[in-house]
Amino acid sequence: MKTAMAISGLITGWSLTLLGYQPGVQQSEFTKNGLRFIMVILPIICIIASFIIYKWSYKLKGAYIKDVVNVLNLRKSKKA
Repeated sequence: MKTAMAISGLITGWSLTLLGYQPGVQQSEFTKNGLRFIMVILPIICIIASFIIYKWSYKLKGAYIKDVVNVLNLRKSKKA
């Protein structure tokens, strides 16, 4: 969690620097469009990428899901 927060801060800082953002000053069109991209398009791209990774990586089907459910039920019954 801490690493993700640090990386997101780093990416945000780099992005603002690359876009030429200056606080308290009228922003150029390049900067405004870059901020729109960062706030709208980039999250959409990340959501699509995470969905693709999820679909490709997590295969909870058939016998595997039954094994997982059995293990969880055994752990639950041992705690009770």
